[in-house]
Amino acid sequence: RLTVGYESAGLLGPAPKATPSAIDLLWLLGCVVVGPPLGRLLRLPAPEMMGAMIASAIIHVVGWTASSPPPIAVAAAQLIIGAAIGCRFAGASISALVRVARIATLQTLAMIAISVGFAAAIAWATGGSFVALLLAYAPGGLAEMSLIALYLGTDTAFVATHHIIRIFLVISLAPLLYRVLTHWARIDEASGNDKPLTKD
Repeated sequence: RLTVGYESAGLLGPAPKATPSAIDLLWLLGCVVVGPPLGRLLRLPAPEMMGAMIASAIIHVVGWTASSPPPIAVAAAQLIIGAAIGCRFAGASISALVRVARIATLQTLAMIAISVGFAAAIAWATGGSFVALLLAYAPGGLAEMSLIALYLGTDTAFVATHHIIRIFLVISLAPLLYRVLTHWARIDEASGNDKPLTKD
């Protein structure tokens, strides 16, 4: 409900009402400069992107600008993110890549099937956009899914909000779950060690 009624202009959507002025571009550049330190200060997940998004949200809500990022900036961001992901495979052997790719493909197909099922069910029940719901539930990163939503002209705020909440829940609950599982493992280990060893 936080994003109902919000419409974001995508690369394939309607053109902005006016060409961004120099002041608009300076505001957006300021978000890029101030956002990452703000995200790290607040200990946000993906601080470089989340901090800039928060700064951008503030200046848009206040009314200092109504401009969207230029399409070339979005394309450059996609290129940089793709290159950064590709660099992580440097030095990996072909056999290791094939083995990991096989497992990742099966896991991804399973997660996509689950996402498609939930997105279709929610879209049928609520009349919402299937594309927006699929991007919101898709097993992808916040930056990647938000950029795809922006490119497709769907509700970027809706997609980003879902992924932000997902990341927040994972970061918040993972340490607690780790402590619980570790505690159970220690109890099992202790109970196993207390059993007397006998020989037949």
